Amino acid sequence: MKNIAKKWANAPINWKTALQVPAYATALLLAAGSGIVMAQHAHAAMVQDQSDVVLNSSILVEKSEIDANGNAKITLKTPKETPILPGDKLRITLNYENRGALPVEGFTANNKVHDAVQLVEIRENWAIITVDGGKNWGKLSDLTVEEVNEETGEKIVRPAIASDVTHIRWTFPESIAPKEKGTLEFTALVR
Repeated sequence: MKNIAKKWANAPINWKTALQVPAYATALLLAAGSGIVMAQHAHAAMVQDQSDVVLNSSILVEKSEIDANGNAKITLKTPKETPILPGDKLRITLNYENRGALPVEGFTANNKVHDAVQLVEIRENWAIITVDGGKNWGKLSDLTVEEVNEETGEKIVRPAIASDVTHIRWTFPESIAPKEKGTLEFTALVR
């Protein structure tokens, strides 16, 4: 399993072929599953095709260590360097690059939040999430979850919480210039 995770952890994704590959190695290491990163592109004249934007992902595990002076400090380690345990905080980074000669407008990246982790924070405040697999998108504070009360069998609607998040979506507010590189990032806790 580790060989598969290692192979896909930093694999570039060419969206022209619409591959579904792991968004991060944690899912493979924890639950033999995979996250999915997909990209969408709003078509416009004189704008490069989405296939020129390449994404790859990486994961780091935040570990607390004691330094020589007895002070706790947070270090970042790869899953290869340290075991991943329940309660560990993961930093998942999606690197993007426009390898084309023209800007890409309306680019969207979707990332599944694997069942083995719970979303903590998304670095980009312009990202949106879904708690129902993609039917409804928005900010966490605007979304609700419908459940059935186990005692009464009655349907109830409650505010969504971080553990309900199933996907993250980044729709770029600006075009991605030729040769432009950048990162998207979120943190999650291992369940």
